[in-house]
Amino acid sequence: MKKSALLAAALVLCTANAWAYENNAAGFSVKDRQPFYKMESAKLYVFSSFSTDEFDKIAAKNMGSVHIVNYYDTAEMSQILGVPYNDAYFAAEYDKLALLQRSKLDLRTVPSPLLDLKKYALAEGKENLFLQEDLIKQQLGNIEPVLRLDKRGNYKLITQSYLYKQDNTLNELDISLVAANNNLYILTSITSDSTYYAPKTAAKDEKMPAKSSPAPELKSKKLDLKVEAVKFESLPQELSKKLWQEHWQLVKGFKAFQPQKAKQTLQFIDSYKGKTIVLPKDWVYGQLQIKEDKAKGCLTMAAPVANLRKIFAEMDYLGLYKHLDAATEAKKASAAKEQEKVASTADIAHKLPELDQKQQEFASTEARKVLKNFDAFLMTLSYQTKDKDFQAMAESALSSKMGADMLLAETLSSLKKSNFENFALESFDYKLNFASEKASAVITGRTKWLKDFSYDNLLQLDLTKNDASFLLYAHKPEISTPGELQKSMRDWQF
Repeated sequence: MKKSALLAAALVLCTANAWAYENNAAGFSVKDRQPFYKMESAKLYVFSSFSTDEFDKIAAKNMGSVHIVNYYDTAEMSQILGVPYNDAYFAAEYDKLALLQRSKLDLRTVPSPLLDLKKYALAEGKENLFLQEDLIKQQLGNIEPVLRLDKRGNYKLITQSYLYKQDNTLNELDISLVAANNNLYILTSITSDSTYYAPKTAAKDEKMPAKSSPAPELKSKKLDLKVEAVKFESLPQELSKKLWQEHWQLVKGFKAFQPQKAKQTLQFIDSYKGKTIVLPKDWVYGQLQIKEDKAKGCLTMAAPVANLRKIFAEMDYLGLYKHLDAATEAKKASAAKEQEKVASTADIAHKLPELDQKQQEFASTEARKVLKNFDAFLMTLSYQTKDKDFQAMAESALSSKMGADMLLAETLSSLKKSNFENFALESFDYKLNFASEKASAVITGRTKWLKDFSYDNLLQLDLTKNDASFLLYAHKPEISTPGELQKSMRDWQF
């Protein structure tokens, strides 16, 4: 009996760890249920509310969430607020708001410094990204949030909630503040429901057009970036409850514990290749799980937090959406007119070059912002497949080292001789390694982008009959590569 009990306990612990993320240095864990995508830095964790296996469930209920956990220690909070911070300070602010609530007064009657989200964005530091403030500043600045107070076990929560419509989608942004260990944890959920404002479909008994009728006019859905505030009381109670429950799942899965003072390591594990990459502490990575009928894989991208913060601050996201949408609409209109053989097609086509030119100018401007601020960048991809076409291609490539050598030499030499306007391969070297049923290629070289931005590059490709992997590391020549990252990349091979 004792052995059975111990075995059962061990299984429970293993299961719990497999379904939860822990940050020992920050002193918290959160249930993430092996998410479809995630993003992590030393003080930030972002994850989807669903796993790769749950796409069908998400599609059926037409609702999904992105969850974010930010962490600020005592010193950072004291700097943000301008006064000493601890759990007692948070409790006092909560009690002030609770008194207003009991008095049936607006909770915004007495402003709380804790609720000034701009301060958190200004104090991000080298390891934190407060993404919520960018969303609020760029799109939700004119919407007044609703405040609410809750308790969950020993935790007291102060929550700001935004409800808005965008592109026929209902969205709720919930930002909850939680105090523990004299630190502050910010739990955020962005939940979207695609059914509430969805266009109404035709009734089942609606008469369909006869076969001889003219083809219906082709209409494309135009992206609506306008944000409209929605009142919480206007929603059906059941829908309002479902939206809040998405955030409450994050709250229920959160647990704080005493932070550990051991050296903190930021790393990611490629779930299919089984390799670990150790990143500098001030970096951030994002990871996407890929699953198809005959294949599965893992895509990861990483870069310094400071680089991303500068890019987020400078890039024109709304402008990017508008230009992409305008180009898409113009092409759809042109295709529709061509299909219907309307004489005005020439008029629309005449406008496309002008639009394309604007698109190119805008893309170039935004690309320069990215390259100016990107000091270093890492991307890895692993892929496992049972596809017969891939296996045949892999077997062919693995059968001839000489053929692979000739193809690679010819391709790289051609790239170096090419005269592209926005790209140049200035130098290169490569090494091939063929072993039993596997091969790898390591390519190094210097590239120049948009005529002004140089990068030293390492590209590694690995191949077996059923697997392929890819690692790309690029950095500006003046930026050195940390030793732990160098070692991780050397160990990346099969």
